[in-house]
Amino acid sequence: MEKYREKIVITGFTSKISSILIKKLKKKKLKIFKCGRGIKSDLRVDFSNLDGISNFVKFIKKIKPNYLLLCHGTLVGKKLKKYSLDNIKKTIFVNLVSNILILEELENSKNLNTVLISSISGKLGSYDNLYAATKAGLDLVAKSISRKMQKSSRLNLVSPGIIKDSKMTTIRKDKNVLLKKKFLTPTKQFTSSKEVADIIEYLLFNSKNIHGENININGGLY
Repeated sequence: MEKYREKIVITGFTSKISSILIKKLKKKKLKIFKCGRGIKSDLRVDFSNLDGISNFVKFIKKIKPNYLLLCHGTLVGKKLKKYSLDNIKKTIFVNLVSNILILEELENSKNLNTVLISSISGKLGSYDNLYAATKAGLDLVAKSISRKMQKSSRLNLVSPGIIKDSKMTTIRKDKNVLLKKKFLTPTKQFTSSKEVADIIEYLLFNSKNIHGENININGGLY
């Protein structure tokens, strides 16, 4: 039976970013715990309700991972007046409440390196204003909590712009809007999932004194 020196917990593991990172991590002697609603989850968890969030926090405190990637999120992509009450609750709980509760519990954790996925929408806004508001709130809370953490732990955020090969982008029908945003981007290109995964890997395993930072990857748009 293979022994693992260290452990990592990954939420939102079915995303393209997480999938690429997981493939890279299989080369390390690292026990990977995949958490989410899918049948391939090591821990089935629903971040849209308090019970699900509480169970995840208990799991984290029990196994005491060395690394944590919080990559779960939801995007409705509508104006608030077109949201259902269930959409409102899910967006606020999954994008904001779950992460706040998790981070508050991790304040006293030692030797834990955490990366949290945010979004350019928290800085520039979005067509979906509620989504942007949850991301802006997340950025503020994470920055505040990073100042209270144990000196041996790290917390950083990664805020991508439009990710060209993500499902969120490839299923979009407003191609004209995407072309306009690409034109407005100084590099005239969108970010790839691999580039985001590479930054996450660096922050988790190679950086020693980067803490409380929010790394923007958007071709200079913000």
